[in-house]
Amino acid sequence: METRSYRPDIDGLRGLAMLAVLLFHYRLAGISGGFIGVDVFFVISGFLITRNILQDIQAGTWSYGRFYTRRTRRLFPALYATLTGSFLATTVILMPNDLEWFATTALHSIVPTSNFLYWMKLGYFGPTAGHTPLLHTWSLSVEEQFYLVWPALMLLVLGRAAGRGPGRSRWLIGFLVLAGAFSVWGGQRVLESDARAAFYLMPFRIVELAAGALLVWLPRLPEQRRWVEEPLLAAGLTLVVYCIFAYEGGMPFPGINALLPTLGATLILYAGRAPRTGLILRNPVMIGIGLISYSLYLVHWPLLVLTELALMRPIGGWEKGAMMLASAALAWTMVRLVERPFREAPRRPRHLSPAAFGLSCAGLTIVLLWTSSLVLVGDGWPWRIPAEIRAPIAGLELARQNREARNRTGICHLNMWVGRTALGGYVDDRCMRVDPGRPNYLIIGDSHGADRYTGLSSLYPEVNFLQMTTASCRPLMDTDFREYHCQERMEYAFRDYLPRGKIDGVVLAGRWQAGDLGRLEKTLAYVRGLGIRVIVLGPAAEFVPWVADLVFHYGRREGLEDWVSRFLVPERRELDQRMRRLSEASGADYYSSIDAFCPAGHCPVLSPDGKLLIVDYGHQSPAGALVQAKGYKDLGLAFPRVRVPAATMASVGG
Repeated sequence: METRSYRPDIDGLRGLAMLAVLLFHYRLAGISGGFIGVDVFFVISGFLITRNILQDIQAGTWSYGRFYTRRTRRLFPALYATLTGSFLATTVILMPNDLEWFATTALHSIVPTSNFLYWMKLGYFGPTAGHTPLLHTWSLSVEEQFYLVWPALMLLVLGRAAGRGPGRSRWLIGFLVLAGAFSVWGGQRVLESDARAAFYLMPFRIVELAAGALLVWLPRLPEQRRWVEEPLLAAGLTLVVYCIFAYEGGMPFPGINALLPTLGATLILYAGRAPRTGLILRNPVMIGIGLISYSLYLVHWPLLVLTELALMRPIGGWEKGAMMLASAALAWTMVRLVERPFREAPRRPRHLSPAAFGLSCAGLTIVLLWTSSLVLVGDGWPWRIPAEIRAPIAGLELARQNREARNRTGICHLNMWVGRTALGGYVDDRCMRVDPGRPNYLIIGDSHGADRYTGLSSLYPEVNFLQMTTASCRPLMDTDFREYHCQERMEYAFRDYLPRGKIDGVVLAGRWQAGDLGRLEKTLAYVRGLGIRVIVLGPAAEFVPWVADLVFHYGRREGLEDWVSRFLVPERRELDQRMRRLSEASGADYYSSIDAFCPAGHCPVLSPDGKLLIVDYGHQSPAGALVQAKGYKDLGLAFPRVRVPAATMASVGG
């Protein structure tokens, strides 16, 4: 069995994992799969924690108090220092809505339930990640949940006495094998219905933790076969490095795709002491990064997010290198002043007793929880904002809630919070019912399509707009997007409903991407072949940074709209022109959303009564959706009725 002794190769492996995460988060070209560094950390944790628990059980020195005190000394001081520093920075940098979100994430980081929060609220690779300084704490929550379950299970199976352990170890090994296999199988199944659950929740990460734990019972190779460690370590390094460069954010993960980095990390842990190949890990640079890896993991992400929010732009070029060096310097300082003193305290003559340390942690916890609660109760402290822009910024959350209601979320629009309609299926009859007395136009699209429904239905009351909109589900045939029943809804809309619906026309609206053009051309040809009028609404005006951030940082009303218009994403205009050419060539009617919302390049930001028209990068409040619809009308958009017998119309839909 593996003994508790210092292994520099493990620190080197930590360094490799941390480099992967750091370079991925700082968007270095080619490091598209650096997120698997977290999986490597999970394998290391499974190994070290299992080894330490097992040795304490067999030595008869196990106690829950001792175990959790060590874990607390290892994790909490650096975490609390990061939370405190982040709190101070966010009160200056973030507007109220984002400060409330930060306070919410801080609460969940302490509890710890960050992974549950992010599972329910946002994706790891989505645009909201750039507004979440504590997003990376999800992995700490997974580990801490593991610490709560695993010691109790080991004690239950092995017992406390050393003599009872060996005879029962095979039961624990069998459990780890089954749990790991179930983790992969379950993760793969859940990926098809809820990819965020598979990514964030502990049961689907058990395979990494279990792989590391199994190594504790795997004996080292005998001396005469030690040469085998060289190819094993080389294979493990090759697998991990391959995943770092070959994997991509947004790919189905973990599931089966987690097996390669897990196997690679497991081989490295087992063979890391190989004399020659092991020098890749056992060199001063990799060991040095490994020694500060925990603090570096904590500080690098909030430093990046808050810097970019303060600058109102992504960093690039030399700035990335400078920020990574700053992250390393800050991490080294935190190791020296925070992490190491608390971790090594029991071995020093003068240190906090366990009781004093526990009281100190409890006091800091109360302070952080109280501060977070004050932010939430105080609506993000809007008193920090200049009076002339305070109302629209403070009303951002209400605007978002009104948008959800007007978009008929949960009835006709499905998103990450609502995966099925109010009636429990993926189509609600109320959304697809035709009106014999009015023109009938079906709006198919994603969340931007839902915004179009809100604006068009308000401006054209003489038209009956049917709605089938789904988050991130652009209105394309043969879509490969699976969440929120996207595939089923698109299949129903195009293959089932349209051929029999006898409606007057179809409106296609979404957050279009350049890669959609081929399938869009196919979709337009199909719908036009049914004899149905097709209206394509182009990509919306998008802004980087988000509009509310621009308003918050500009700080006044005078000249605001001209200034915000400078941050319109130019790539959306280029895509708009390409889509116009394709749509018109396919016989569809095309209307530019950018021209409609930003005539002559001038993009409105606030309504006459001071409400935000855009609630993030491009989604529109109900007031903004109405401005968008009026822009379409100015461009000539109309919804004439196709003369279909009323008897036929009445028999369709529902």
